[in-house]
Amino acid sequence: MSQDDLRCGVRPAEELDYLVPDIVEFFAGAANILDVGCSNGALLLRLHERLAGADLSGVDISDARVQLARQSAPFADLHVADAQQALPFGDSQFEAVSCIEVIEHLDAPGALVDEIYRVLKPGGKLFLTTPNVDAMMRIVRPHKWYGLEDPSHLIFFNEFSLRHLLTKKSFAVVGSKIESRTGNGLLDGFMAVLRRGGQLQLRAIKTGGPR
Repeated sequence: MSQDDLRCGVRPAEELDYLVPDIVEFFAGAANILDVGCSNGALLLRLHERLAGADLSGVDISDARVQLARQSAPFADLHVADAQQALPFGDSQFEAVSCIEVIEHLDAPGALVDEIYRVLKPGGKLFLTTPNVDAMMRIVRPHKWYGLEDPSHLIFFNEFSLRHLLTKKSFAVVGSKIESRTGNGLLDGFMAVLRRGGQLQLRAIKTGGPR
């Protein structure tokens, strides 16, 4: 596997555990779930453990990462696909979609949101995360901000701009969270209150039918 693959999201399932409770709570009851940018299948594995009975699917642009996902998540329907182009699924096929640390890698983030909208059923749920450009670390020590550690990151969002994009694409944002993971509990709590943590998380609902 190339260094590019290792740099762009191949990680142990344990590194996603801080996200899993929120995703599971939001997706509870969903019969079928798609993970866009599934990487090595780490999130799919956790969802399989906690959402028994849900049909799970995943896509990733990297064939190498999808091969890893097929080993760790053999229960999932997995495909190699560019999330900015047509996803290999039908209209209104899924009840929930996760998209974890993907949108910042794309030069056409609106195309990704359009495809997620297309494959979601009306009322379907989207859980999306991305680096928060309003993060305090980005302002005071940009060379230490995790959003700039990956040279494949192209576009950064704050809560306002990401809400605006999703709303324009006919999603209703129903929840948000700013995650700070410095390892210092007091500092993380302070950053969360100020909305200055490093990761932005949004929960949204597809509000309409086919466009």
